[in-house]
Parts: sequence; C-alpha cells; structure tokens
Amino acid sequence: MVNLVSFPRSGCHWLMRVIELCTDRPRMSRNGYALPWYNSKRDPWGVHHHDYEFVNDSGRIKLLKDELKPEKFSHVIYLHRNPIDTLYSLFEFIDCPQTAENIKIASQSYYLHKEKWLGGADLIPNFLTVRYEDLLDHGCDTMELILDFLGEDYCRVVAEDAFDKVKHKTTALKRARNFGSLVYERQRSDFHEKFSDLILKCQIIE
Repeated sequence: MVNLVSFPRSGCHWLMRVIELCTDRPRMSRNGYALPWYNSKRDPWGVHHHDYEFVNDSGRIKLLKDELKPEKFSHVIYLHRNPIDTLYSLFEFIDCPQTAENIKIASQSYYLHKEKWLGGADLIPNFLTVRYEDLLDHGCDTMELILDFLGEDYCRVVAEDAFDKVKHKTTALKRARNFGSLVYERQRSDFHEKFSDLILKCQIIE
C-alpha cells in the first residue's frame, strides 16, 4: 500500500483525482474503505496522510499533529508545494486571520513537516518526491514517474485526459464559490507581497 503524504493545501486532492482517473483505482480511507471520486472498479492504490492539520481557534491558528513516523512506512510519495502559495491557500481554506503571528506558526510548521519527511526519506525503502508545480508544468511526465512508482502502466493520452478533467473540475469549484481567477490571483499576489519575507525567514531546509 502506497502512502501519499503532504502538508495541507499542497494539491493532494488534485493529484489523487488524477491518479484515480489514470489507474481506475480510488484512494483508501485510514479505516480501510475505498473512497472513489469516480466509478473506479479496481482496488485502492493507497492512502493519504497530512500528518499535520490546522484549525482556526478563535482567530489563532492551531496545529494538530498525527505524530506519524517515517520509519514506519515502506512506500511514500511526498507531495510538496511552494510554501507561500501553500500557506495562502491554507489561510483561505480555514478562514484564519492573516496575522504575522499566525503566518509564523504556519510557516515554521511547513518547514518542520518538510524536514521530517524529506529528512526521513532514507528511512523509507521506497520514496518518491513530487512537486505540485511539476504537476502543473510537466503533468504527463510527472505522472509517468508516479505511475511507475505505483506499478501501473502509463498512457499519455489517458494522463492528458485525466488532467483536463481535473482542471475543469477545480475551475468549476472556484466559480461555484464565486472566487474567480482574477480575484484569486490578485489576493494571492497581495499575500506574496506582504508575507513572502516572513515565510522564507522561517525556512529550515529546502
């Protein structure tokens, strides 16, 4: 069983949808139940873990840890994303005030999460690192690596169709939230300008 591990808002659901469409295999819950988005007919390919979760605790960001240990896993795909975009998405998702204190807590947690899993890669027999940006810019080539790691056949036509379907779905979700692309890009740009230096100062490793 493969474990997909990612910091929250790193594109995990996006990737899991593409994997399901490419393999006809859904993800699995931690309780052992198949969790299909589509009409998948094969057994689950793996399970997803954030390890860290965040909530808005009366205006303060609060970290909840699962305390997972890398050495307990034999097959891991670690998905990570640009920290500034990740944290912008996180704060929008949990509707938490973007104060300097909250940003610092989330930033430190991001780098600790990354250090834990990338630093612990040598303890995991089968380990693959995937950047969310590579899925966006080199989707099919990146999926070929992922499917090979999963022991699945790769077909470029199927992968291209999967990316098209998932991109259409995520665009529709944004529109349903009345969160158009222009508004999103403007707010993300403002976040970058205001907090990039603070986020990067919390960096531990890259």
